[in-house]
Amino acid sequence: MPTQDFSYGSKAVRCLSPVDITSAANAVGSTIDTFNWLGLVVYFATGALNDFVSTVLFEESETSGGVYTTIPDGQLIGIAADVTHAGDDDNQVAQIGIKNTKRWVRLTYVVTTASTENLVAAIAVLFGPQKSVDSSADAPAFN
Repeated sequence: MPTQDFSYGSKAVRCLSPVDITSAANAVGSTIDTFNWLGLVVYFATGALNDFVSTVLFEESETSGGVYTTIPDGQLIGIAADVTHAGDDDNQVAQIGIKNTKRWVRLTYVVTTASTENLVAAIAVLFGPQKSVDSSADAPAFN
């Protein structure tokens, strides 16, 4: 049986490192360069949540340091409300896709309530390469 490289045509990038959100300050994720990709899927994971209440804001910009604007619902694949977290959403995984129209994308957890032990993280997987992608070139080296 021939083997197939399922990682070809996609690339995982850090979106929001695992973090314990302990105040009502918003948590802004990394900027993601979507150059030469059709879009991305963002995967959210929660650990233990104490009193965490938040929504997720998706934004885009033409430049990494430019002005970010909210991504319209029509560009989302899924429902943004599905990644709204409340205090009893321990150990959950959610996802939402984004069809990008601008080069740079980021997410922000808009936090309403948080005090102690609210563990969240997000990973983005870029999909639909618009040029040849050498999946081994971006593969991390493990020693």
